[in-house]
Amino acid sequence: MRTAPTQNKSQLHQLPGIGILSLLVAGISSVSLGVFIFEWIKTPENYPYYEQAGRAWLEGVAAFLPAGGRVLEKWNLSSLSGLAARFPFILLWLLAGIGFYFAASMAAAWQNCLILRRSLFTLGWVFSPLLFYLLLTGFLARTDHSVPAILASLPLSLSLFLFHQKSRALQREALPGHALLMSRHKVSGRIPSWIVGGMALLMFFAWFRLSSLRHQSFQSQGYDLALMSHIFNRLILGEGLTSSLIVAGGSFLGHHFSPLLYLLAPLYYFCPHPEVLLGVQAASISLAAWPLYRLGQEVLGSAWAGCALALAYLFLPGLSEGVFSDFHAICLAPPLFFWLALEAFRGGIRRGWIPLAGVLLVQENLFLYTLSLGLLLGVRGWWSHHQVHQRMGLLIGSVSLAYGVAAFSLIQPWLLPEGVKGYGFVQRYVHLLPEGSNTEGLGLGELILGLIRHPAGVFSTLFESNRLEAFAKMWGGILFLPLWNPMSWILLPPFLENSLAKDEYLYSFGGHYAFGPCMVTGVMLVFSFAVLKKMDWTSRKLAPIAWSLLACSIFWSLEVSQLPISRKSPWIEFGQMQAPAGTDKLLHTAIPMGKSVSAQSHLLPHLTYQNSLYLLPPSQPEVRFVEGVEMKEPQQGWPDVMIMDEKAVQLPYWYNLWFYDPDQVRTWVHQLEESGKYRRINQLESLVILERVQAGP
Repeated sequence: MRTAPTQNKSQLHQLPGIGILSLLVAGISSVSLGVFIFEWIKTPENYPYYEQAGRAWLEGVAAFLPAGGRVLEKWNLSSLSGLAARFPFILLWLLAGIGFYFAASMAAAWQNCLILRRSLFTLGWVFSPLLFYLLLTGFLARTDHSVPAILASLPLSLSLFLFHQKSRALQREALPGHALLMSRHKVSGRIPSWIVGGMALLMFFAWFRLSSLRHQSFQSQGYDLALMSHIFNRLILGEGLTSSLIVAGGSFLGHHFSPLLYLLAPLYYFCPHPEVLLGVQAASISLAAWPLYRLGQEVLGSAWAGCALALAYLFLPGLSEGVFSDFHAICLAPPLFFWLALEAFRGGIRRGWIPLAGVLLVQENLFLYTLSLGLLLGVRGWWSHHQVHQRMGLLIGSVSLAYGVAAFSLIQPWLLPEGVKGYGFVQRYVHLLPEGSNTEGLGLGELILGLIRHPAGVFSTLFESNRLEAFAKMWGGILFLPLWNPMSWILLPPFLENSLAKDEYLYSFGGHYAFGPCMVTGVMLVFSFAVLKKMDWTSRKLAPIAWSLLACSIFWSLEVSQLPISRKSPWIEFGQMQAPAGTDKLLHTAIPMGKSVSAQSHLLPHLTYQNSLYLLPPSQPEVRFVEGVEMKEPQQGWPDVMIMDEKAVQLPYWYNLWFYDPDQVRTWVHQLEESGKYRRINQLESLVILERVQAGP
């Protein structure tokens, strides 16, 4: 009597119609998710771009079909023509959904082909919650109201939970008893590692392509891409890490002690172009997901949970903004920092020296990050009576503190005696001290003591509305997960390095200043998620809970970040040329090598092969007024060539650290030309190249 239901159920799985219906559910559900994501990121500004891209996709697909031209013609004449903008989303999500459906079914029926058909049937219906996206799509298409990221992720989260339950049940049936235990690690670890590696590689290509497009469209800037590229160009010529763009002259190591940059010299020697640095940055940030995944796997004991948290790191909003803001040495820190955390957790003292030295040699202020990591590990080891973690925490913390004192107090003052002490970091936080405090000559140690004695300034600044908005942007998609574990708050001091600064570009976690907070967030994700491992029910559901958080993070990032596919559509923004067509060719042919050149900030990254580079107008903070003329004379002397694009009206493209607005620059350059001090040697539309005709004005 008990076998009849099983036989009926088994016969149900054998019906071809039921199998086809399961496949249809998986396909339609995947398309529903794809169309919903299109409606989620669609705006009046980016819709024309998606319309154009969709028609290009239609033409490309039609070219591979027999009688594709006729099919395309009928499509355009039918009511389906309105789906052109959605076509890439429909096609890609359909292929991705069907591919995942078959791959997941084969993984669930591991080494047992007899239950493969049952696996296909069962997992096909797991997609059914995604059909709810049809209703959400209609809601978004007909109203101006937005759907919260948490609500948008619920159908996907439910499917993930069902997939986890059904696939585990099928695996137990496919490999009962000891065989399941022997193969579990192999089965559960291989696919997540492929996913992390594949997604990291995909993000690398997308980030590198977009950052290169931004540079080729003349949207990169003098600070920092031209500066760093010029430094490497002089390095391979035997001039060391120096550049005329450095504020106070001298070695770059006096501003940022980054000797790790020497390792990139061979790469730049064989390919001396700024795009090389953009590729290094995209590769470093994306491949950092791998050691973070391994850290999550070690701490949580679940490859799938570690995979989800590593992918959540890749979708952090500040990460894309950092990649799309030229190049900075700190981009080398995330993979080393995650590697250090992994080795520290494992207790690998010998191997831990390598990433520890690497992080510290990336930039002088990163000692605060490794110091906080050492404190976290030490406290965690003391709490759990883990002596290896205690020793690792003490070792990392003491080495970091000693290095920080040496870098700020000895190394940098020796390399750049005339530079601002601590590269001006202290001045970013003097507003936290009580009004009337003496801030003249204030050092880093005195500032820290002052903040400890007067914590009210710190707390009042930290909870300002604009800073809370920055926290929400960074952590909203992962539901403030980094704060779930109070012990992980030990990692917050380096995060506060940005959020307590008076400059908005710091506490908004924009540009390369976002890399530090993002890598701290990555480690906090893992150790905060470890709280769930200590609870009975959640410890058995770590993977689907992590996937749910990842789904929410993805929807949030599509709304607020500069991902390749998001509401901000960086493909559109970075494709807009900010200089006349042919500018790059003209700059390389009209100006001989070995010249000193002054140009607007957006032109400098394309001139880094020249001997000396300066912003327009060329200057240093201390300048002299020219008698009778309302302009300032550069201390370093008048450059051989000056370049100005009169229609580059956006302020960042006129970027000068100290003075002048665009109208003043135009007047200043025109006066030099009219006085005969400079003569026009070439012009391309609004771009003018001037050459110095005598020693000086």
